Amino acid sequence: MSLNYTSSELIQIGVPARNWEEAIRLSAEPLVKHGICLPEYVDDMVLNVIEHGPYIVLTDNLAVPHGRAETGALKTTISVGILKDPVEFGNKTNDPVRVVICMSALDGEKYMHMLGWLATILEDRGIIEGLANAENTDKVLELLQHK
Repeated sequence: MSLNYTSSELIQIGVPARNWEEAIRLSAEPLVKHGICLPEYVDDMVLNVIEHGPYIVLTDNLAVPHGRAETGALKTTISVGILKDPVEFGNKTNDPVRVVICMSALDGEKYMHMLGWLATILEDRGIIEGLANAENTDKVLELLQHK
Protein backbone atom coordinates (compact mmCIF):
# COMPACT_ATOMS: atom_id res chain seq x y z
CA MET A 1 0.00 0.00 0.00
CA SER A 2 1.59 3.25 -1.02
CA LEU A 3 -0.63 5.59 0.94
CA ASN A 4 0.87 8.36 2.97
CA TYR A 5 -1.13 9.66 5.90
CA THR A 6 1.54 11.74 7.60
CA SER A 7 4.50 14.05 7.06
CA SER A 8 7.53 15.17 9.05
CA GLU A 9 5.77 18.19 10.58
CA LEU A 10 3.21 15.82 12.13
CA ILE A 11 5.83 13.66 13.85
CA GLN A 12 7.34 14.37 17.26
CA ILE A 13 10.20 12.51 18.95
CA GLY A 14 10.76 12.65 22.72
CA VAL A 15 7.26 13.80 23.71
CA PRO A 16 7.46 14.57 27.48
CA ALA A 17 4.12 13.10 28.57
CA ARG A 18 3.64 12.18 32.22
CA ASN A 19 0.35 10.27 31.78
CA TRP A 20 -1.99 8.92 29.09
CA GLU A 21 -3.99 12.14 28.73
CA GLU A 22 -0.86 14.22 28.19
CA ALA A 23 0.39 11.56 25.76
CA ILE A 24 -2.75 12.04 23.65
CA ARG A 25 -2.90 15.83 23.91
CA LEU A 26 0.80 16.39 23.18
CA SER A 27 0.90 13.83 20.35
CA ALA A 28 -2.16 15.45 18.76
CA GLU A 29 -0.81 19.03 18.96
CA PRO A 30 0.52 18.99 15.36
CA LEU A 31 -2.95 18.06 14.09
CA VAL A 32 -4.38 21.24 15.61
CA LYS A 33 -1.37 23.39 14.70
CA HIS A 34 -1.58 22.39 11.02
CA GLY A 35 -5.36 22.74 10.70
CA ILE A 36 -6.13 19.04 10.50
CA CYS A 37 -8.53 19.06 13.43
CA LEU A 38 -9.99 21.44 15.97
CA PRO A 39 -9.00 21.37 19.66
CA GLU A 40 -12.45 19.91 20.38
CA TYR A 41 -11.50 16.83 18.38
CA VAL A 42 -8.51 16.26 20.69
CA ASP A 43 -10.85 16.69 23.68
CA ASP A 44 -13.02 13.97 22.13
CA MET A 45 -9.99 11.66 21.85
CA VAL A 46 -9.47 12.00 25.61
CA LEU A 47 -13.19 11.66 26.37
CA ASN A 48 -13.26 8.49 24.28
CA VAL A 49 -10.73 6.85 26.62
CA ILE A 50 -12.52 8.14 29.74
CA GLU A 51 -15.88 6.77 28.51
CA HIS A 52 -14.75 3.53 26.82
CA GLY A 53 -11.48 2.62 28.48
CA PRO A 54 -8.02 2.06 27.02
CA TYR A 55 -9.11 -0.04 24.04
CA ILE A 56 -7.04 2.33 21.87
CA VAL A 57 -3.91 0.54 23.12
CA LEU A 58 -3.94 -1.89 20.22
CA THR A 59 -0.77 -3.83 20.95
CA ASP A 60 2.38 -3.63 23.05
CA ASN A 61 3.77 -0.10 23.07
CA LEU A 62 1.12 1.40 20.76
CA ALA A 63 -1.95 3.57 21.27
CA VAL A 64 -4.11 4.88 18.43
CA PRO A 65 -6.40 7.61 19.80
CA HIS A 66 -9.15 9.05 17.63
CA GLY A 67 -12.28 11.13 18.01
CA ARG A 68 -15.62 11.37 16.25
CA ALA A 69 -15.39 13.25 12.94
CA GLU A 70 -18.25 15.57 13.86
CA THR A 71 -16.29 16.90 16.85
CA GLY A 72 -13.79 18.65 14.62
CA ALA A 73 -11.89 16.49 12.13
CA LEU A 74 -11.00 18.71 9.16
CA LYS A 75 -8.72 16.36 7.20
CA THR A 76 -7.84 12.67 7.14
CA THR A 77 -4.32 12.04 8.40
CA ILE A 78 -2.28 10.96 11.43
CA SER A 79 0.23 12.49 13.78
CA VAL A 80 2.86 10.40 15.51
CA GLY A 81 4.19 11.01 19.00
CA ILE A 82 7.15 8.98 20.21
CA LEU A 83 7.10 9.43 23.97
CA LYS A 84 10.28 10.22 25.87
CA ASP A 85 9.23 7.70 28.53
CA PRO A 86 6.50 5.05 28.29
CA VAL A 87 3.18 5.78 30.02
CA GLU A 88 0.38 3.59 31.35
CA PHE A 89 -3.04 3.86 29.71
CA GLY A 90 -4.66 1.28 31.98
CA ASN A 91 -4.54 -1.57 29.46
CA LYS A 92 -3.36 -4.60 31.48
CA THR A 93 -2.34 -6.53 28.36
CA ASN A 94 -0.49 -3.92 26.29
CA ASP A 95 0.81 -1.21 28.64
CA PRO A 96 3.06 0.70 28.77
CA VAL A 97 2.83 2.79 25.59
CA ARG A 98 5.67 4.62 23.86
CA VAL A 99 4.14 5.22 20.38
CA VAL A 100 0.97 7.32 20.05
CA ILE A 101 -0.55 7.55 16.58
CA CYS A 102 -3.41 10.07 16.61
CA MET A 103 -5.94 9.59 13.82
CA SER A 104 -8.09 12.32 12.31
CA ALA A 105 -10.65 11.16 9.75
CA LEU A 106 -13.44 13.04 7.99
CA ASP A 107 -15.87 10.12 8.13
CA GLY A 108 -16.22 6.46 9.07
CA GLU A 109 -15.21 5.18 5.64
CA LYS A 110 -11.98 7.20 5.64
CA TYR A 111 -11.32 6.13 9.24
CA MET A 112 -11.67 2.43 8.33
CA HIS A 113 -9.46 2.85 5.25
CA MET A 114 -6.75 4.56 7.32
CA LEU A 115 -7.05 1.94 10.07
CA GLY A 116 -6.61 -0.81 7.47
CA TRP A 117 -3.49 0.93 6.14
CA LEU A 118 -2.14 1.22 9.66
CA ALA A 119 -2.92 -2.42 10.50
CA THR A 120 -1.04 -3.60 7.39
CA ILE A 121 2.05 -1.69 8.44
CA LEU A 122 1.90 -2.49 12.13
CA GLU A 123 1.37 -6.22 11.76
CA ASP A 124 5.17 -6.30 11.64
CA ARG A 125 6.22 -6.08 15.32
CA GLY A 126 9.62 -4.82 14.19
CA ILE A 127 8.00 -1.66 12.86
CA ILE A 128 6.42 -0.80 16.22
CA GLU A 129 9.74 -1.47 17.94
CA GLY A 130 11.47 0.67 15.32
CA LEU A 131 9.01 3.50 15.86
CA ALA A 132 9.47 3.33 19.64
CA ASN A 133 13.23 3.70 19.19
CA ALA A 134 13.26 6.13 16.25
CA GLU A 135 15.69 8.99 16.72
CA ASN A 136 14.41 11.22 13.92
CA THR A 137 11.35 11.92 11.78
CA ASP A 138 12.94 10.47 8.65
CA LYS A 139 13.16 7.07 10.36
CA VAL A 140 9.49 7.27 11.40
CA LEU A 141 8.45 8.12 7.83
CA GLU A 142 10.59 5.29 6.45
CA LEU A 143 8.97 2.79 8.84
CA LEU A 144 5.43 3.99 8.05
CA GLN A 145 6.07 3.66 4.31
CA HIS A 146 7.42 0.13 4.81
CA LYS A 147 4.63 -1.68 2.93
